[in-house]
Amino acid sequence: MSNIELFIAWFTVMFPLVISPGPANVVFAASGASMGFRRSLPLIAGIDIVFVFYSLLIGFGFGAVIQSNTTLFNTVQILGAIYLLYLSYRFISPKVKQNNNSESASNANFTFLNGVIIQLLNPKGLIMLILMFSLFSSSEQSSSNILTLSLWLCILNVSSHMLWVAFGSHILRKMNSGRSEKFQAVFFATCLALVSIWIITEMVINL
Repeated sequence: MSNIELFIAWFTVMFPLVISPGPANVVFAASGASMGFRRSLPLIAGIDIVFVFYSLLIGFGFGAVIQSNTTLFNTVQILGAIYLLYLSYRFISPKVKQNNNSESASNANFTFLNGVIIQLLNPKGLIMLILMFSLFSSSEQSSSNILTLSLWLCILNVSSHMLWVAFGSHILRKMNSGRSEKFQAVFFATCLALVSIWIITEMVINL
C-alpha cells in the first residue's frame, strides 16, 4: 500500500473518531463558549501534548500493556469520569468575584493543566490510539511508520480541536445575555455529566 493509499484509509477511519463528541471535544466547545478562542489555546496545547505522548507510548508497545491490563484501563475510566463530573460541577457552581468586584462570566476557566489531566484520563483517546496502530501499523512496526501515524494524528487533532473551540466561541458571540450564559453553563455541565455516565456505563457493560 502506497503512502497516499495508507493516508486515505487512515483518514477515512480516524476523522470520524477525532471529530465526534467525546470528553475532550465537549470541553473544547465549553472552553470556547466561556473563554473565547485565544484563551483556550493553552487547553488545546495541554490535551494535544499528552495525546502525542500517548501516541508514541502506545505505538512503541505500551498499547499491549493496556489491552492486557483491564484493571489499569478501568482505573483510567473511573478517574476520567470523576474528573468530568468535577468539571461539570464547576459550570453550575456559584460565580466567583473578580478583583474589581464584578462577577466572572463562568467558573469554568480551562487551563493547560486541565488539558493535561483531561487527556491523561481520557479512555476514548486510548481506545482510538490502540485502534489506529492495530489497523495501520506495518507488520514490522517500524519507527518511521509509528512516527508518521503519530504526526498525522497530531495534525488532525489540533485542527479538529480548534474547530470545536471556534464552534464554542461562535456560540458565545451569539449568546451574551445573562440568561443565555446560564443556559450555556447548564448545557455544557449536562454534556460533561452525560459523557461521564457514558464512560461508566461502558465500563460496567464490558466487565
